[in-house]
Amino acid sequence: MGRQSRIDCWNGVDGWAGFGVKQRETMEMAAASGRKPLKMGTKKEDFPAFTTTQGIAIVNEFQSYEDYLDSQITLTDLFYLEDLELARQLVEIGYRSNAEVMSRDDFAQYKVKAEAARQATIVKVPKKLFSAGKDVSGYPFLKTVVFIRDYTKAGHEVSGYIDFAERMRTQDLKPVFLLKRKLLPEIYDLSYYNW
Repeated sequence: MGRQSRIDCWNGVDGWAGFGVKQRETMEMAAASGRKPLKMGTKKEDFPAFTTTQGIAIVNEFQSYEDYLDSQITLTDLFYLEDLELARQLVEIGYRSNAEVMSRDDFAQYKVKAEAARQATIVKVPKKLFSAGKDVSGYPFLKTVVFIRDYTKAGHEVSGYIDFAERMRTQDLKPVFLLKRKLLPEIYDLSYYNW
């Protein structure tokens, strides 16, 4: 019998493995390892792409594309390859496993989408909902007494009860609702303690 040629390839589960050129041998090896063999002529484009939800979940988990690639590299891979960059390249071009590997461009696009989704979830503060001098007599839920406790830089406690409707009539609370200034008790509120 003549010498049979073999191709070394990265199978993603067991590391480097030799597969015979004949399809029968390839199928036998795949069956022995418990994996489903790929059909001849299967292309990467035939696999389903990442959904937006999956892509965003992946980019939220990893800070950079290199971190994403590193997560798919094992110690065995590094033992045989002896080069992290080579292992990353093998993962990136899809030799690491039969699973879909996100490309660098897709990773960047999903990173942008994830940031846009994060920005959309941030609570938008109404800019002109409350202003000084607004009549709140028709809004009984705004006639509220609020207790606030805060600490100064020196560690002293400042606390007090504030009549919220009165404060809205006498002060411009726009910076408070824009989160640019704290709502703190003052001397003329219902109660005021500076310990």
